[in-house]
Amino acid sequence: MSLINSFTLTVSRKSAGSYINGRWTNGSTTTFTINTSWQPATGRDLVALEEGMRQSTIFKGYSLNEIKTIDPETLQKEDIITGPDGYNYRVVFVGPWQNGIIDHYKFMAIRVKEG
Repeated sequence: MSLINSFTLTVSRKSAGSYINGRWTNGSTTTFTINTSWQPATGRDLVALEEGMRQSTIFKGYSLNEIKTIDPETLQKEDIITGPDGYNYRVVFVGPWQNGIIDHYKFMAIRVKEG
């Protein structure tokens, strides 16, 4: 799949933590790169987000790699993507597009506030 506005970006994924002998243990962090289209989110994209998130710096992307957002049931943390501007963005929305032709994932990510 050829991606317009394509960037190679770094993703940090923290696996879900768990209780071991009654004590909480944080999950491990892995990093990998993805080739993705990276574009500013449009007004139409923002409708999918909670209202309080709409005031942040938000980008959308399309990737062949699976991208993860927070899952309270499995305790999976959201992926953190380092954008082409050097800032970190947390994934807040993922929409898998598995049509059997070019399977990919659309995601939206919000800039992580510094400090």
